[in-house]
Amino acid sequence: MTVSVTSSLTSLDENTTPVVLFALTDEALNVSEYGHGAEQAVSSGLARRNHMDVTLLATEGRRVLLVGLGDAKDFTPLRLKRAAGAAARWLGDRNTTSAAFVARAVPGLDEAACVDLIVGGVVLGAYDAGLLKSKKEKTPLERLTVVSADAGAGGAATRAMIVAEAANLARDLVNAPANDLLPADLARRAAEAGRAAGLDVEVFDKAGLERIGFTGTLAVSAGSASEPSFTVMKHLPNEGQAPIVLVGKGLCFDSGGISLKPGAEMHHMKGDMAGAAAVVGALVAAARLSLPVNVIGLIPASENMPDGGATRPSDVITYANGKTVEVVNTDAEGRLVLADALIYGEREFHPRAMVDLATLTGACVVAVGGEITGLFTDHDDLANDLLAAAERSTEPVWRLPLYHPYRTKFDSGVADMTNCGDRWGGSITAALFLAEFVDTAKWAHLDIAGPAFDDTDKAFLARGGTGYGVSLLVEYVEKS
Repeated sequence: MTVSVTSSLTSLDENTTPVVLFALTDEALNVSEYGHGAEQAVSSGLARRNHMDVTLLATEGRRVLLVGLGDAKDFTPLRLKRAAGAAARWLGDRNTTSAAFVARAVPGLDEAACVDLIVGGVVLGAYDAGLLKSKKEKTPLERLTVVSADAGAGGAATRAMIVAEAANLARDLVNAPANDLLPADLARRAAEAGRAAGLDVEVFDKAGLERIGFTGTLAVSAGSASEPSFTVMKHLPNEGQAPIVLVGKGLCFDSGGISLKPGAEMHHMKGDMAGAAAVVGALVAAARLSLPVNVIGLIPASENMPDGGATRPSDVITYANGKTVEVVNTDAEGRLVLADALIYGEREFHPRAMVDLATLTGACVVAVGGEITGLFTDHDDLANDLLAAAERSTEPVWRLPLYHPYRTKFDSGVADMTNCGDRWGGSITAALFLAEFVDTAKWAHLDIAGPAFDDTDKAFLARGGTGYGVSLLVEYVEKS
C-alpha cells in the first residue's frame, strides 16, 4: 500500500473513492464541505454513529463513507484506530483500491496523532490473511490518501505506515502454516527482513545452540524432526550505549510433547511463536525508523513434538547458569526455551533493560481476557514505561503481581525447581520461573497469550495473528 498526504479534498482524482470521515458528535462533525446530501444525512439521523458503523452516501457527484466513533464520552484513541481498520476492511470487501481518509483533531488528540492512528488502523485493516488461497476473494486497498493540512501529518503517516507494516510482517509469520515455518524458516525469514532493514543478524543452528549451552531449547526440540534455531537481531546506532534486549518465544508448533494437548484446538499452536514474530517486527521497525536507541532481539525457535526421543516428564535439564529443572509437564515448554535466551541476553549484552514476550499461559487469558496482556516485573520504573507505551500504542497491558511467595509452588525434590506449579495462579508462577534465570538485569515479562491471535473475524481485523506487541515495543524503545 502507498500512503500520501494532501491538504484538500479538491486535489483528489476521480478514481479515489470514497472519502472517509470519522465523526464523534453533531458538534464535532462539519460535513458542509462534503455537500448538501451529507448534511442531510447527519441531520436526519441516516448516518449511523455507533462505533464502527458505516454509512455510504452519494453526494455532489462523489461517494462519501461516514464511519461512526460512537458517543464522545466513550471515545478512546483505540476506537479511532479500530474504526479506521473497519473502514479499510469494508472497502476491501467491495474491491475499492483507492481511498482518502479525512483526519480531523478530536478532543484529546491533535490532528497529527489522529493521522497516526488512522494510517495504522487502515494498514492493519487492509491486511489479507488468506496468504495461501488459490483464488483471492477480495482486492485490498492499494492507495491511501490522508486529507490533512497539519504540518506534522506527513511524518505521522510515514511512521504509522512503517510500524503497521512491521506488525503485518509479524502477522505473516504467525499465520504461516507450521509446515512452512519450521524453526530454520523462522530464522531465515527474520534474517532476510532484518538485513533488508539494515540490521546485523546472526543465526545459530543446532550445533551453535549446543556450543552456547541452550539446553532448554534443545530439550524441547528433542522430539521433533526439525532442528531448533536461535536468531540475534541487532540495531546498534550508539556505540557504547547499553542496549535494550527484547526476547520473543518462538515455538513454531506446540503439540504439548509427551504431555499432549487436546486435539480440538491444536491447529492454533502454529501461532505459539507470536512473541518471536513481534520481536522481529519491532526490530525491523526500529531500523526503518532509525531510532537512536541500541536494541537487540533474541529469537529462540523450536518445535515441541512427541516421539521416542522426546523429553519425558521427570527428565532434568541443567542450564548454562548451573540451575537444574525437573520437567514435570512437557507442555510448559515455552519457559524452558525463554530461560536460555534470558541467560544469554544478560550474559552477552549486559542490558539496561530486558523484556520478553510470550504466548505463555492460558491462565493469563482467564485472568484478563483475550485483548489484554499481563505484565510482570519487580521494577516499577520499567512497568511504568511499558504501561505508558501500551497507552500510546493502543495495545492494552495490565500489570499483574509477581508474587514471590508462590515460588514454592514449583519446588522439586530432585532438582532446583520443576517447570510448572499447580493450576492456580499459573501466569504468576510462569513469570516467577522466568525470573529464576535473570540475575541482576532489569527485566519484565509480557504474557501475550490472549491478544496475539484471534480465531474470529473482527470488523477491524482479519482472523489469525494480530501483530500485537510490535507497536508496543516500538513505543517503548523509542521513548527509552
